[in-house]
Amino acid sequence: MTDDYESEIVSYGVLKRETQIWDKIKDITPTFVDAIEKAITYKTFIGLDF
Repeated sequence: MTDDYESEIVSYGVLKRETQIWDKIKDITPTFVDAIEKAITYKTFIGLDF
């Protein structure tokens, strides 16, 4: 069995710079937006594995 996945990291700098995008998606994905806001607060990153 082969496990194939993709990993993406959205850095703090990108998160902080693109805050206007998060305002547009708050109602659609509140849990994700909450994670983004916490990453900005704690000056860290968001890591996604698919």
